[in-house]
Amino acid sequence: METFELEIESRSEFGSGPSSRKRRDGVLPGVIYSKGAPAIPVQVNTHDFVMTVKGKQNAQIFSCKSEDASINGTKVLVKELQKEPLKDRLIHVDFQAVSEGELITVPVPVRLTGESQAVREGRAIINQTAYEIELSCLPKGIPSEVVVDISGLKDGEVLHASQVELPEGAQLKSKGDLVIVNVLATRGGKAAGGEAAEGDAEPSAGEGEASS
Repeated sequence: METFELEIESRSEFGSGPSSRKRRDGVLPGVIYSKGAPAIPVQVNTHDFVMTVKGKQNAQIFSCKSEDASINGTKVLVKELQKEPLKDRLIHVDFQAVSEGELITVPVPVRLTGESQAVREGRAIINQTAYEIELSCLPKGIPSEVVVDISGLKDGEVLHASQVELPEGAQLKSKGDLVIVNVLATRGGKAAGGEAAEGDAEPSAGEGEASS
């Protein structure tokens, strides 16, 4: 996975008053959490931050660029974004520091590929109920997505997280019985070729009328 650079500064002012002033000036307060170490107060330019993380997946790793040597080069994930409920405005960001040799748990998008024969023949539809799963892996091994081939699924079948083929080195952290996709039978489905299924044919002229 590609690593993107994020400009970040250390923060020396704390409390609701200074934080409110910073937000009015376009600065977003935050902290960097690191296992076994005190949290580091930081801040980022709100607009630059939004543009940097826009369109990135939740498991995206960023490299901190800072004049503070203790922060510069640190690899982080965006762990949590806090927003003002009514205005939907960002008010705080939590980063999680990651190290190359340490396993981390991250959400990874699930993308379906292929087409079930039941769907091709109009007997069923695909219902995807989970769009991401949590995996444990090394930072350098975080996949951009997990691809699930559904071409072999039959009518009424359910695919669980435990059945998904994972990238090498990744372990499933989501519950194994999490339903990823199921094949739902349709009503009034048509057989292959677009002809009405058996029992659904249109009656012939005069059929059903009383004989004279």
